[in-house]
Amino acid sequence: MSNEELVVLAKKGNNKALEDLYYNNMGLIKKICRRYSYITYSTHDSEAVTTLEDLQQVAYFGIVEAVKNYD
Repeated sequence: MSNEELVVLAKKGNNKALEDLYYNNMGLIKKICRRYSYITYSTHDSEAVTTLEDLQQVAYFGIVEAVKNYD
């Protein structure tokens, strides 16, 4: 099933389609996340490291938001 078809189904409330959309794009998500993982940045209290898993979780929420806003 194409990404566009999965988005249409996910927008109708099909959670399986949303999951399939995420897994179908996992290669792209990992490639982009690897570029930004383990970047150290300073916070007020200490330094924090962005891990690959954190970025993948953010990517999932990004896909959910994209589905909500799809026309």
